[in-house]
Amino acid sequence: MKTKTMVGLLMCMVLIFSLAIAPSANAASDEEAVLQVITNFVKGVNDNNSELISSQFYHSPKTTNFAVWGRFLNHGWVESPPPGVSFVLSHPEATMLGNNAAVITAYFTVSSMPSMPDASAAPDASAAPAASGAPAASGASEAEPAGNPMANAEYIRVTLVLQKIDGKWLIVHEHDSYQP
Repeated sequence: MKTKTMVGLLMCMVLIFSLAIAPSANAASDEEAVLQVITNFVKGVNDNNSELISSQFYHSPKTTNFAVWGRFLNHGWVESPPPGVSFVLSHPEATMLGNNAAVITAYFTVSSMPSMPDASAAPDASAAPAASGAPAASGASEAEPAGNPMANAEYIRVTLVLQKIDGKWLIVHEHDSYQP
């Protein structure tokens, strides 16, 4: 009987040791949850859903935003970007900073058009009307008519700092910068 007890205890110790050294399944799910925040943010922008955008941010006066539109520096959550803007998200990368913090870097192709085709596809000039009849951006070739939603597009790099608050990943800092 003592032998069975010893074998049972030894097996329990081996199991506990194995679980202690095994990579955490939570690490992958945390990274996925962090990347879901920027996906939800873009969906909220493109659907003009300020409630979805708002739910991705920590509502605190300590939340900061260095924006490319409106005031340069905002404290506390402010609704951004302005309505009617569309984003195409590319190259999102998450860096986990321990169990409760993360940084996301990504790039947005931004258009003031209500919808915008996938940036990897060749734009179709007949797909959308010109934004308020504005001419194509300087440097656009004649092959890019004013009706091309990519002709007036801007490229922005966004860096988001997230914190896990009450079990939910929330944006506590946003920094946007124009790219050439």
